[in-house]
Amino acid sequence: MGIAGVIPLRTDVNETNLDAFIEEHAVAVVLVHTPGQPTPGDLEALASICAEAAVPTALAAVDAHTAPGILAQFGIAQAPYLLLLRERVALYAERVLPSPEGLRQLLRQVLSLDMDRIREEIEIERRARESLETRRACPTLRSGPAHTRKST
Repeated sequence: MGIAGVIPLRTDVNETNLDAFIEEHAVAVVLVHTPGQPTPGDLEALASICAEAAVPTALAAVDAHTAPGILAQFGIAQAPYLLLLRERVALYAERVLPSPEGLRQLLRQVLSLDMDRIREEIEIERRARESLETRRACPTLRSGPAHTRKST
């Protein structure tokens, strides 16, 4: 962590260390970009806004051309793309670079969320998907192979 709780902008985040970067920071902002977009001044402004957040917020700028695995992991088709994560959960993912005030508002919203409730909702959705996938299976597959079923 930097001086006075400021976490410096990371430009070295890639496919091999993204998970560690997200794990290391309670709140992470990941900007997937193409070279020259956004400008260094834009990145400095984003870093400044992250430094203003109520909790230490890390910012990583990831070059889309050198990290195709990150694009695939988050379903990103085209850069620029902004991801906001809190406690390893992606809470915002859009192909929009918000204004400085828009990013401040997003960070406030992300920090106001009840993460226990969010994780609970994610688990409910996961179970529902799993249940739906099981119902779509052939009845023979659901009950197991014939030689393992009891005959009546």
